[in-house]
Amino acid sequence: MKKRLLVTILVLVVLALTLAPASARAVVNGKVPKFWQETIPCTGDAVVLTGNMHLLITENGDATGGYHYTFHANPQGLSGVSQQGVVYHGVGITQYVVNIAADDLPAEATQIFVYNFIGNGAGNDFRLHETWHITFNSNGDLTVVFDNYWITCGTGG
Repeated sequence: MKKRLLVTILVLVVLALTLAPASARAVVNGKVPKFWQETIPCTGDAVVLTGNMHLLITENGDATGGYHYTFHANPQGLSGVSQQGVVYHGVGITQYVVNIAADDLPAEATQIFVYNFIGNGAGNDFRLHETWHITFNSNGDLTVVFDNYWITCGTGG
């Protein structure tokens, strides 16, 4: 999980530093193919889901020269059949928000990730949750970092 967090942070920082500030506009609005392999923690079954992810990236410059990015992704048509023959559909959202001052610091990023894996039959559903946040102060010091990740069997909660 920590490796995924570090890779995600790196991608966000690279995107944020390479995109020029502007008034609010969509930078990317499209679909990308998605391949997702998951072991279902509630049953021990394994599934490979394929489909598309809708990806929307926006940027917004502010009056002080800072810039703000949102990265929104949600699955479209994500489905697969598990090793035990259960049909799963993946639904959910990933939302990143990145705020960077005109001089690149201070900066912060937050991610909220909630995906439901809906399987036919009783007891097959589960939900992945993750929320993380980082903040760098104007000196470049990492002042806040947390990563909360949990799994819920069933889709309630």
